[in-house]
Order: sequence, then C-alpha cells, then structure tokens
Amino acid sequence: MKSPLGRLARSRRAFTLIEVLTTIAVIGLLIALVLPAVQMARESARRSQCSSNLRQIGLALNSYASSFGSFPDASNGHGYSPHSMLLPYLDESVLYNAINFSESAYDGLPTSANYTVMCVTLSGFLCPSDGSSRRAGVGWSSYPVNRGVNYRPGTTENGAFTVPISSGSPSPSLASFTDGLSDTAAASEWVLGTVLLTDRDPKATIYETPTNLTRIFEFDLRAQECHDLDPATAKVNDPDKGIYWHQGGYLHTNYNHALGPNDHSCSPLGWVQFGAFSASSRHPGGVNLLFGDGHVRFVSERVNIPLWRAVGTRNGGEVVDEGGL
Repeated sequence: MKSPLGRLARSRRAFTLIEVLTTIAVIGLLIALVLPAVQMARESARRSQCSSNLRQIGLALNSYASSFGSFPDASNGHGYSPHSMLLPYLDESVLYNAINFSESAYDGLPTSANYTVMCVTLSGFLCPSDGSSRRAGVGWSSYPVNRGVNYRPGTTENGAFTVPISSGSPSPSLASFTDGLSDTAAASEWVLGTVLLTDRDPKATIYETPTNLTRIFEFDLRAQECHDLDPATAKVNDPDKGIYWHQGGYLHTNYNHALGPNDHSCSPLGWVQFGAFSASSRHPGGVNLLFGDGHVRFVSERVNIPLWRAVGTRNGGEVVDEGGL
C-alpha cells in the first residue's frame, strides 16, 4: 500500500524556467512603475520644503520691514547680506549676536572674529533638492535676494534689494514699491556651486562671457551673449555660487532677472555688477519664487522673459499678470 506522503511528495514539482523568467519580468515591471512614483513623491516633498524655507524668509522680511520701514540692503556698508540681518526674525538671535558687524564680512581668515559664524550651516538656507557636492565647513545659501534687472551705475537699482550708492544712503522704503509688493520678486533659489573649476553644470556655474558689453544700452546684447554661450567651452568665472550666506553680493546671496529661470549665469569679462545671475533649481521645470508680500509660487522655466523681468523690478510700471508665471 502506498503512503499518502509518498504520493504528495511525487506530486510536487519545481518552477519551470519560463515561470521564473515571467515572475522576474513582472517584478521588474512593478519596480519600474513604482520607483518613478516614489521619486516624484520625494521630489514633491522636497519642493514643498524648499517653498516653506522661502516662506519663512518672507515672514522674516516683513517683520524686519515692519520695524525699519524697508528691506535690508543687498550688501550693507561692511558687506553683510540680508540673511545676516534677518537672523533675529528667523529664531537665530544667538547666531546674530555672535556676528561682529563692525568687521568686514569679507574677512575670511581663520583669525577673523566671524570665522566660526561663516562656517555655520543653516538648514533653512538650503534647498533639500540640491544635492551638489559642497565644500564642508562653509555656510551656503540656496536663496538669493532679487537685485532687479539692468544695472545702472550711480543710480539706485530697481530690484527689491539694493546696494547703497553712497555711504549711509537709505534702503528703498516700502513706499518705493510702486509696482506693489505682491508683484515684485523678493527672493528665489539657485543651484549651489560645486567649488570645482572643472565642473560645468549650467545651473551651478558662473561663466565669463568674452565681450566687454558693459554700457547701459548694451544690456540686451550681454544678456543674449550669456544665454547663447556653450557651457562645454565657456570660461568658468567662479564655481562657488552661493557660498557664505553672511556675505552680500552677486556671488554669495544676490541674483537678478536679466535672464529667465534655469538659464546661464555669467559676467562680461568678469565685470560682476553687469552680469546675469539667474535663478535655478533641481526641481523639474522651474523655480520657487518669493514675492515681497510673502507669498511663494512655482514659476516655469519657460516663463515669458518680459514678464519675468517685470516681476524683477519694484518700480518699473509694468502690468504684471501673475497667471502667466
């Protein structure tokens, strides 16, 4: 008499090769379908956090303006950034009090009284989508403030933030925002530099254009030259974009609206004030933009350039249709 266990053992069989391959194919297909969705969800969360970081800066700006009647200088008399001046409004009073504002912000020697401060990294100043390799032990900022559109020597710039044209001259008052705070860009984001001269990432690198187009009426020509450059061959002017959040200026914490989002950044023959320093991000398709009244919206990299430049000025008199952003 045959054992029931023997019959059960003989009834078992191994998977065929076709079944194994089919199973592997199905699993691979599921992974291929799920991974992009997971990555999209993660990026959506990072973009939301980036927007939140800008929103917090906007709240700090408006608290500062309530106290002083204006936004801080893009770079004050000792070279300090708006980020430095906003620290007390970002719950960073201890760090603010640690800064020696009587010393130049550009003294980066280890013996500087501010050396410890300049090495502090603040998560609220960094976009979580930007995974660029950065020099360790250095304070960076993903969120530059808006200096306007076309630099005009000897005159007050037309952005939300300006550099004083003379010692002691005041920052533009909120009343000077005749275009309206809600239609004027206050800050955006940019991809941080990788500190490597050999890295030619178009979003992260500051290039140098070869022509001395620095006259006011040559603005469109120099902007076009920057837009048209070949990142593979253009001269790298500086790979440290976004370095040192406590320092004002284009390299560190200022951008402009000369060119659209995710376009090139460059200066003509190294003339920084006449350069195009563009907003950029690792978010697919565009950048987050903070307006003067504190609201944030995502702007497409395909935005109409006249509209992008219109929101870049505080007093240009343009009619802004925010629905086109």
